[in-house]
Amino acid sequence: MKIVLANGTLVKCTPLSDDPYSEVFFGSIGGYGGLGVIVEVTLQLTDNLRLERMTRLMSLNEYEIFFRQHIRHNESVKLHNANVELLPHAISMWQRIPGKAGHWLRHHVIDPLFHYKANALVVTSQNYEITYTIYDLEPMTRLLRTYGLQEYFVPPANLKSFTVAMLQIFRNQLTTIGAQAEVGQWTRELIDLAVTKNGGTYYLPYQMHATREQFYKAYPRVNQWLELKKHLDPENIFRNMFWQKYGQNSMNGEKNVVQ
Repeated sequence: MKIVLANGTLVKCTPLSDDPYSEVFFGSIGGYGGLGVIVEVTLQLTDNLRLERMTRLMSLNEYEIFFRQHIRHNESVKLHNANVELLPHAISMWQRIPGKAGHWLRHHVIDPLFHYKANALVVTSQNYEITYTIYDLEPMTRLLRTYGLQEYFVPPANLKSFTVAMLQIFRNQLTTIGAQAEVGQWTRELIDLAVTKNGGTYYLPYQMHATREQFYKAYPRVNQWLELKKHLDPENIFRNMFWQKYGQNSMNGEKNVVQ
């Protein structure tokens, strides 16, 4: 990879441990544009594998065991994901139909149709599976609602406890200014749930709801990156809203210490 640094120097760096600029490589791909401008990359291509899709319906209690026994160390599995039904059956829209019709319709018509569609294209390619358009997630208009991507990472053994607790925190919101503030509130609760209570971390989203303390607790090596930033860009030429919020003090020479 080639990157132009703040002083105008063009540096070629690789992830190899014997590369004197390997620190620049890793700091650049994870630094949100804070070290310089990446102008060229060399990519190593891999085979576009043919994949066979298989789906299976199970409870959350079963999933942790299934993942550990059949997925985690299975080299034949190239892609895997699980869709969790977040709404309890008692309040899902199909259950609102009077009597037992809603329950029967959901589990004997809707779910089977979903899994039939998922298995309809039995064999596909790896490239096809990883190139779905994000437009499929969006509503017709963003006037009232949209989607925000959040990612949390917890040990497999903690998945059930994290998911159950998440159901008590996560809430749908509108797109008003007030609603956005409420999203920030439960997002910080989810970050605490993942990082503090379950020994995990979170992926840095474009909406900067996390507190500085949460950020430094989830990413304990950020001070190491900021030292590299100070060395390569002492005038703080490459800056953005992200580093203005989370890196300001360290860029001015102060350490961010989180107990």
